[in-house]
Amino acid sequence: MARLLIVDDEKNIRRHLETFFVSCGHEVRLAESGAEALKAIAQGGPPDLVLSDFRMAEMNGLELLNEIKRGHPETLVVLMTAFGTVENAVSAMKAGAYDYLTKPFTLDQIRHVIDRALEVKSLRSENRHLREALEDAPLVESKSPLMASLLETARRAASSAPGSRCLNSSGHDSQLAKSNRSFSARNSA
Repeated sequence: MARLLIVDDEKNIRRHLETFFVSCGHEVRLAESGAEALKAIAQGGPPDLVLSDFRMAEMNGLELLNEIKRGHPETLVVLMTAFGTVENAVSAMKAGAYDYLTKPFTLDQIRHVIDRALEVKSLRSENRHLREALEDAPLVESKSPLMASLLETARRAASSAPGSRCLNSSGHDSQLAKSNRSFSARNSA
């Protein structure tokens, strides 16, 4: 279940889309203008997705998109219009719209776009959580002092400049360093 905000100055379209998306299991809020949509977001928090008409009085869909992206960049916005032009579509996509639909569309078409958008949002969120988990948790843990020393040496080597030398305990180039240099020399010739 996702939280949707439907913004359209035509009451019949708002109600029709609300009925459809509620039947799909989504939580739906409605707004008849861009200003009302921003107020709904301020009061109830950002939705997962905003489905907005492009042509509205006072604040058009593109202006609403810019305001939403300024305050809530993770919120997906799909713009719809009966007066589609290539210029408007390009402007919307450049401003961060997930998609741009031309009316009339079927309920299957709009469901497909919304489902795809919500899947992308879910995958982005999962990716972000996995990255955070990888950054927080060490890949290898050990209570052995010898292993801890080895891991610290590996961390220092990883953060050192490329071309660093590996020395063995007597202070001479290790066999690994010699073989890496000879491998590099052979491959660069």
